[in-house]
Amino acid sequence: MPVIEEAQPQLPIAELASLNPDDPDLKRVRDLTKDGYKRKMAPDLLDLAKQSIERRVLRENLIETLEVEKDHLATSTKMIAQNERERVMKEQFLKHFRLSPKVGAPGKVLLRFGRNHLHRGYDARGISTLGNFIAEFALQQGEKTFNVGAFGAGGKASMAGKTWERRRTTG
Repeated sequence: MPVIEEAQPQLPIAELASLNPDDPDLKRVRDLTKDGYKRKMAPDLLDLAKQSIERRVLRENLIETLEVEKDHLATSTKMIAQNERERVMKEQFLKHFRLSPKVGAPGKVLLRFGRNHLHRGYDARGISTLGNFIAEFALQQGEKTFNVGAFGAGGKASMAGKTWERRRTTG
């Protein structure tokens, strides 16, 4: 399943350009990111990706990624970027779920989220709703869900206005 690739959009860019060697816009996007990606590149890369003649799902995924990245540039649009990212992930899940074969016994779905998407809540990145969306979708389908959270230890934690050092435990 494609994902919105905020961390390293140069990876799907390179793949898409290699699949379409005759597309000059994709070649330019790849050339611009060959030494790495910086978020400030997003608006220019987005314009080039939209001009591309390629029409594969990977291209659409790249455009969605760059739209979110562009919105992450300004403090005033960071919440919009977070909401759009979650919207895209929800739409991708539904699209792939509906395309899955319905033959035989009911299947199982395993989804792996980053820690900010597993739960529903407000944090510095925005309002996380993806894990909750999946749980509600499963209930709507008459299915069960089971969520597991794994969080690294160490560093500082804050709650109810207090901050403290978390200690790593071994054993």
